[in-house]
Amino acid sequence: MSKLKTVVPPQQEACPYCKGTGNVSPSPAVRLRALRDNRNLSQADFSNMVGISRAQVANLESGRGNYSTDLLLRIADRFEVSVDWLLGRQ
Repeated sequence: MSKLKTVVPPQQEACPYCKGTGNVSPSPAVRLRALRDNRNLSQADFSNMVGISRAQVANLESGRGNYSTDLLLRIADRFEVSVDWLLGRQ
């Protein structure tokens, strides 16, 4: 009689933004990073698309930067998301 081998499914990689819940954290910093990463954009590419410096993108993603109303609207319009989503209200 042959023994059956146990097949273990491959581990799924945990989403770095949703901590396994399927929902992206409401933090604007985390949402901005998720938005950029989901489109495979570098910080430099993203900064060029919304008209800010790469350093400002880094500060926003680390939670150290401040969003102007104008910047929130540019990001929302360019990437077709709502300002409420960017701010974690949805």
